Amino acid sequence: MKNFIVNDLNTKKVTVTAAQIAAMFAAPVTLLPAPGNNKVLLIDSIAVQTVPDPALSYTGGGAVNFVYHGTSIIPHAGSIAAAVIQSAVASVNQLPDTAAAIQPPVNTGLDITNATGAFATGDGTLIVTVWYSIHPLN
Repeated sequence: MKNFIVNDLNTKKVTVTAAQIAAMFAAPVTLLPAPGNNKVLLIDSIAVQTVPDPALSYTGGGAVNFVYHGTSIIPHAGSIAAAVIQSAVASVNQLPDTAAAIQPPVNTGLDITNATGAFATGDGTLIVTVWYSIHPLN
């Protein structure tokens, strides 16, 4: 039997632009690329810092989630409410690891998206920090 190899925890910080926020309902934004053949991304935690433009708050939108690219598999517990993105007040929001067992897909990246509709008429950015590891499959 082969031993399961655990790599060190990695961190990646990505700024999601206003244009990407407005479009992420129809076009999810890739945060982490696919890790390669016979490897899976395991997400430890996700933090989202909102950097709003108080003069032009977002409207519309839906709950913000993170999914493995092209799937509906969510690697975290909870979501970020649309009201957080719409707020004119900056905030930091942490999403912990999933509360239930999931099967992370092989060689699949991580995207940010929102569930029910596009954000509109807003300005500001999101700074997303993801703590993750890449695990090779035996």
